[in-house]
Amino acid sequence: MARRRSIDEQVRAIQGLRDVPDGPEVRTALADGLASKHSVLTAAAAQVIARTELPGLEEQLVAAFERLMHEPAKRDKGCFAKTAIADALYRLECDQDALFLRGIRHTQFEPVYGGREDTAATLRGTSALALVRCHHPGVMLELARLLSDPQATARVAAADAIAYTLDEAAGAPLLRFKILTGDADVRVTAACFGALLRLSREQAISFVAECALDQGHEAREAAVLALGEARLKDALAPLSAIAEAPASGELAQVAHLAIAMLRDDAAWDYLVETIEDASGPRARAAIEALSHYRHDTSLQTRVMAATAARADPQLEAFAAARFA
Repeated sequence: MARRRSIDEQVRAIQGLRDVPDGPEVRTALADGLASKHSVLTAAAAQVIARTELPGLEEQLVAAFERLMHEPAKRDKGCFAKTAIADALYRLECDQDALFLRGIRHTQFEPVYGGREDTAATLRGTSALALVRCHHPGVMLELARLLSDPQATARVAAADAIAYTLDEAAGAPLLRFKILTGDADVRVTAACFGALLRLSREQAISFVAECALDQGHEAREAAVLALGEARLKDALAPLSAIAEAPASGELAQVAHLAIAMLRDDAAWDYLVETIEDASGPRARAAIEALSHYRHDTSLQTRVMAATAARADPQLEAFAAARFA
C-alpha cells in the first residue's frame, strides 16, 4: 500500500507545477488544490495560477474564496489562501467586483500572544488594487476608507492603489490630506509621497519639497527620498536647495543621495561639481551618494578625477574606499 503523502509533500508537488507545461493533468491538480480542505494547498494552487497567469480556473478560484469566507479564521488561518486567490484573480484581470469588495472590507482577528491580530491586511490591499483594475465606480470611496485602516500594511496599499487609479483630481487631495495629517508609521507617509509624485508628477514636487523643508514635519527624510525615487528632472532644484542649506544636517546627506537617485546627467554633474568645489562634508556626501552607482566606470572616473583635483589625500582615500 502506497504511503500517503504529507501536507508538506503535497504543497511542494503543487509548487512544482510552476515549471510544468500547461495540460489537463496540471489543471486537474490545481483544481484539486483549490478544492482542498487544507488551506495551505489552496494557497499553493492559487499562487501557481497567479505566477503563471494561467486562465481557465477562475470559477474554482471564486468557489474556493467563498468556501473560505465561512468560518474564515478556522478554515484559513493567517488569511493566506484568500489573499493568494485575490492575487490570482487580480493578475488574471478578472471582473469580480463583489469578491474584491468583500476582500477589501474583510477583517480576520486571530489569537496571538497577548491578544488578537488582524491577519487580513494584505488581502485588503490586494483587493484594493484589483478594484482599481476592474474600474469599480466606487473605488475611490473604498480607498479613502482603506487609507485610514488600522493596519499600516493596508494603508500603504491604499496609497499605491490611489496612484494606480491615475485619477489625479480625486486621488491627489486624498494623498495630500493624509500627508498633512500624518501617520504613526512613517512607511505610510513615504508611500503617500511616492504615490502623489506618480499621480501628479511635476505638480507635486513643490508640495513634497515644502514638507521636506518643514522643520515640524515627521517624515522629512521620506519626502526627500521620494523626490529622488520619482526620478523627475524638476526635483533637482529643490533637492539641491536642501543639500546646500547650512542647517540641513543629516537631511543634507539624504538630499545628496536623492539627487544621485535621479540618475540623469544634470544630477550627476551637480554632484561631481560638489566634489570639486564644496566643503569637505558635502564633498563626502556627494561621493557617498554616487558610490551607489560604482559599477558605472565612466562615473567612477569622473569622481576620482574630481577628487584628485582637490589635492586632498584624505578625500582621495575616502573616494577610493567607496568605489573599490
